[in-house]
Parts: sequence; structure tokens; C-alpha cells
Amino acid sequence: MNYANSISIYGMLPKAATLIGPLTYYKDKAHTKIVTFDPSFKDNNAEVSYMYMDSPGPTKSSSEIEVTQGPFDKEFFKLKGSKYKHLRNIRNKYSKIFVERGLRDCSGKDEAQLENLMNVWWDRIGDKNYGWNVHLGYDKRYFKESMSRLKGQTINLFFYLGDVLVGYAVFDCGRFDESGMLTYTYMLGKYDPRFKNISRYLDYLSYRYLYNLNKRPFVVNLGTASRGLLKYKLQTFPTYATTKRYFYKIKPHEEA
Repeated sequence: MNYANSISIYGMLPKAATLIGPLTYYKDKAHTKIVTFDPSFKDNNAEVSYMYMDSPGPTKSSSEIEVTQGPFDKEFFKLKGSKYKHLRNIRNKYSKIFVERGLRDCSGKDEAQLENLMNVWWDRIGDKNYGWNVHLGYDKRYFKESMSRLKGQTINLFFYLGDVLVGYAVFDCGRFDESGMLTYTYMLGKYDPRFKNISRYLDYLSYRYLYNLNKRPFVVNLGTASRGLLKYKLQTFPTYATTKRYFYKIKPHEEA
């Protein structure tokens, strides 16, 4: 199941973007550049970037691996066996200092803490790994505009150590793939990198929360990644599926 859908697109909207369809948006204010996740979309008057395509395009294409983790079921959360030793140690460490209210499905009203967490993540992780500010722009736009618009259609989780926000995760509400597997899309997530391995623990908490919603096995589509991030996605939790996705651009009046 493709990562891109009419809900997950709200986790990929830059600050200047304007939606023009469920899977398509203008990237710039001048409306000369378009991003689409719809392979059937055409526009001969703008530069169109095709994202998360199932096959290469007619112009030069790049590719990345889309990762789906899982399945996560009751047995998984016991973390038995040597393959989960590292994750089990992380869980045991942080479960001693996280309190019950450490996991909140709330409205994100603590705006100052949210802003501070994003800035800490950017200073320690984002600038080094990404080199541009677009990733924070996605998050800021979502919390400022999209979260209230999507009320009831996304799951917004906020993690606290005491009263300090140390992470958040945003998912869609799940869909069933062609085999009947419940599939969630991981739209956004950040963590405080000053706490060692906390990203793994927050993912574990998120998945446990999702399991408790329905008490049935599910998988999580994380989107695409490359290099170190891909390694992290493949090694931390069980892998359900990997799929190559393609990215390409078609300039105005080029043959689509």
C-alpha cells in the first residue's frame, strides 16, 4: 500500500503549498511548480514533480525504498528473544522514568514546548542530516493548520518526561490493504535527541498505543528513506515489506 494518500499528504505540505487535489499541490506561491502523488495527473503549463510512483517516469528518475514495519501483535510487545534484546533494554530503562501521563493523545496546546522541541531536533539532528529546513516546515504547518482540519482523521501522540515534551508522533487512522492487514501511515515524528535511544522507545510506545486501539495485528508504513535512516528503519523493528518508489520531474511542454 502506497505511503501517499489523501491524509498523509498533510504531513508533506511545505509552508507555501496550496492543495489543488487530494494528492496534488502547488509548491510555490506563483503556481509554477506542482507536486503530485497521482500518476494520472497532467499539467503542461507547470513543472510537475511526481512522488512515490510505482514505476520510473519518462524523464530521469530517482528511487528510494519505502519501508513498512510489522506486523505488530500481542506477542511482539513482550519483546522476547535475543533479536529484541536491545529494544527490550531501552524499554526497561525508559519505562522506569516515564509516567502514565507520559503518553497523551491531545491537541498539542503546549505550543512553546512544541516549538522548542523542533528547534532542539533541528540543531542536533535535522541540519546535519537534511541540510535544509523543509522538514520542520512540514511539522509546523501540520500543527498550525492541518491538525484541527483533520480532527478525527489523524492520531496525534505527545510524549512527556514529567512536564517536558520530549517527542511526538502523528499517524493516519489506518486503512486495510488488499490482504486485509490494518495499515497505519506514520506521517510525522520528532524526538529530543539529548536522550539516548529515546526515538526507539517513543516508536515502541506509539505502536503499543495503536495496538491497544483495536487489539489486532497491524503494520506501519514509514515512507521512503535512504542511507542511515533506511538502516535505522530496517533494523529497529520487524520489516513487513519494502517497496521501491520512484521520483521524477516533467517540465512544461515535455512529453508526459
